[in-house]
Formats: sequence, C-alpha cells, structure tokens
Amino acid sequence: MTKFLNKNQIDSLKEKDWTVVPDCAYVNLYPEDFGCNDSWEQICDQVGLPYDVSQIQILYVGVKS
Repeated sequence: MTKFLNKNQIDSLKEKDWTVVPDCAYVNLYPEDFGCNDSWEQICDQVGLPYDVSQIQILYVGVKS
C-alpha cells in the first residue's frame, strides 16, 4: 500500500517534531463535544465550515502536543 505522504514530507514533519501518521487518520468532532458555542464556532471558522454543520471530520497526517 502506498503511503499518503512521501519520504520527503515525512522527514520534513519529523524535523519539525511532529509525530507522523503517514497513512493518515481522522477525528470526528460534534457540536455537543464542546461546552460552549464559541468553541464550536471557532473550530468551524478555522476549517471554513458553517456553524450549523452536524459534524466535522478532520483528516490528519501528524500530531504534536
């Protein structure tokens, strides 16, 4: 199976201290996961979606804490 990221992309992310997920993964977010509307609206703004969506699915190739 071909990885989503190529070796150069993986190496570049690792150099920036990301934990790389070369085959990708996703997380589902729902409005009810957040205590206040402001948080949901900020996430919607960040990903360019309207506030009334029922969920947001985010595909990612790296994580950092």
